[in-house]
Amino acid sequence: MNNQILKINKNQRDAYECVDLNNSNLLLKRYMHLLPLSTFNHKITILDVGGASGYFTKAVCDYLRNNNFEVTAYVLDTMRYSNWDNNFDDDIVFCEGSVEHVDTYWGGGKKFDLIFCNKVFHHFVTETYQGTINMIEACMNKLQRQLRKKGMLCILDYFYNGLIIDSFPSWMIYQCTSQRNPVLMKLFKKMGAKSAGNGVCFLSEKMWCELIGRCLIEIKVMDKGPVFPMKVIKQIFLLSHKPIEDCIFICEKNDF
Repeated sequence: MNNQILKINKNQRDAYECVDLNNSNLLLKRYMHLLPLSTFNHKITILDVGGASGYFTKAVCDYLRNNNFEVTAYVLDTMRYSNWDNNFDDDIVFCEGSVEHVDTYWGGGKKFDLIFCNKVFHHFVTETYQGTINMIEACMNKLQRQLRKKGMLCILDYFYNGLIIDSFPSWMIYQCTSQRNPVLMKLFKKMGAKSAGNGVCFLSEKMWCELIGRCLIEIKVMDKGPVFPMKVIKQIFLLSHKPIEDCIFICEKNDF
């Protein structure tokens, strides 16, 4: 059985590049409103996991530099993006690789003040649902170990809360989107599953909180985004409340 994270496909990569470009400034405003930047000294080292084309990373760097911070930034993604090689920002280091091996890049042992994971944890998918949950937790643990003392892991993702069984929408979405049968893939794509065949694994609010609690990091801020519009028929199929998108967790590394 393969327990490695499955890579996104080219169509997903192109979509994420567009989202990164169009949403980076809006996301920056939310984070800068929530992050306690006064706790950091004038030097900040950033890692953007699944940072795609790097537009969000650049927006963060520009904001911090304009507020008298000295910033070093790294972007890690499993696929290479077109603007990595066009002098996008000389102070951003891009790396094609998986979060599973984050402790081996850049000479190993590098620590960060801020790690951003924007809509990426639900892509840490393996060939089984339970393996995927375990992988998400393992990756979160690995990232918290890359934080400096009092460093912060910043997560943006969705909440899919079950109507009857809290984790049922998470399980069902994984089963539907990870199907590799051509007929079922086509069906689920028509239903809006853009990642059909690769798989995604969204979590409920409760699942997120429990997972973070097991990873030696403390939730300092939880900021919920807007309700995501979903047709009633899909809610019934998933036994789900309407999902909440763009929910932010800002988690601080514990002292011990």
